[in-house]
Amino acid sequence: MASQSQHDEQKTGAQLADGVASARARVNAERHALEAKQLSPAKRLLNKRQVSAKTSLSTRQIDRLIRRGDFPKPLSIGPMRVAWVEAECDAWVDKFIAERDADAA
Repeated sequence: MASQSQHDEQKTGAQLADGVASARARVNAERHALEAKQLSPAKRLLNKRQVSAKTSLSTRQIDRLIRRGDFPKPLSIGPMRVAWVEAECDAWVDKFIAERDADAA
C-alpha cells in the first residue's frame, strides 16, 4: 500500500502536469488571438474552400460568377495557387445584405 507521502507526490505531479497543459493552452490561445489581430481582413487571404464556406456558394458557382464579373477575382499567389482577399469577399456579402435591407424598408 502506498504511503501518504507517495500519494501526495503523485497528486502533486498530476497537478503540475495539468497546470503545464493549461498554461500551454493559454499561451497558444493568446498567440492565435494576437495573430488574428495582426492580420486585418484586408490582408487575410482565403483559399477557394474557405471562400465557399464563407459565402455558401459552391466552388463551381464561384467560378461562374468570376467569369461573369460578379465576384471578386482571386490573386495569383504561386504556381497553380490562387487566393481571395477576405475583405473583398466580405464586401460582396455586405452588398447582398444592403440590398435585402433596402428592399425591406
